[in-house]
Amino acid sequence: VLKRKIKEEGKIAVMAPYKGNNDEWYSFLRKFMKIPEKVEAVSEEFMDKVVLPFAEKNFSGVEKHEFVNRIAIQSFEDLKDYWVSNIYHKEEYDRDFEAYARKHMAENKDFVLNKKALLVIMKGKKQV
Repeated sequence: VLKRKIKEEGKIAVMAPYKGNNDEWYSFLRKFMKIPEKVEAVSEEFMDKVVLPFAEKNFSGVEKHEFVNRIAIQSFEDLKDYWVSNIYHKEEYDRDFEAYARKHMAENKDFVLNKKALLVIMKGKKQV
């Protein structure tokens, strides 16, 4: 629908998680749970398998910009809030999470996450 509605001089921008997003977090969680494959696939595959092929097929100009936002969570309470806010949070893992998180925070001053994203800007519709 978007490619039909966009004007010739228009642009479409899509930004989503990208390769390596949350690697530190997933590594931590794997100590006590299995991460749903679909969760990791969003970061690892969506932009390369869905967005970029669409962009290259339909637009004459495609710009790619990678971003990394480093986040340092500095307390157990904030780390727990982050855990509970995730779509894959399950109460059955709370006890294990707490044990690993408290140990990590006792040994480190913070928990560092690298939130990686890719911005794709599409412009100039290809003529059909």
